[in-house]
Amino acid sequence: MPFCPACRAEYRRGFERCAHCDEALVAELEPDFRSPEEMARSLVGRPVEPVLVGPLMTLQSVRDELGAARIPCVIGPPPGEEDCRTRSCTPRLALYVASDDVGRLRKHLESGLRNQLASEQLELIEGQNAPFDPAGAACPACGKPLANETTTECPECGLFLGK
Repeated sequence: MPFCPACRAEYRRGFERCAHCDEALVAELEPDFRSPEEMARSLVGRPVEPVLVGPLMTLQSVRDELGAARIPCVIGPPPGEEDCRTRSCTPRLALYVASDDVGRLRKHLESGLRNQLASEQLELIEGQNAPFDPAGAACPACGKPLANETTTECPECGLFLGK
């Protein structure tokens, strides 16, 4: 039976993509990762890429989240700083994922961002390439047309517009 690698839903034979995640179905699911060591073992022999750079505690949190999403990753020195024995090391580290999991990582991060935006009652605007023309802008409070993009205060109502 095929499975979705993202949500782990099981499908009948003949299905090729997950109806929920739009992921290609796989014959077997990757194992659940119970520890960073299990994730590291699953990456042995696979090419990896650095995807995030930051402080250790933040990367550990991301690593745990990705492990729960079955995206194996490891933390290591940032690219170009692999050998710290000869000089001082940076307090920043890098998170590495398998090259073939970068797409899944991006989808996972985008999904998390969308959920966060939704919880804040924000909506992501996509596919609208109409440029904003500040010269044709109007005051959001009174609707009076603004003189130009450098206007910092509405001449009608006095609303501060920033710089």
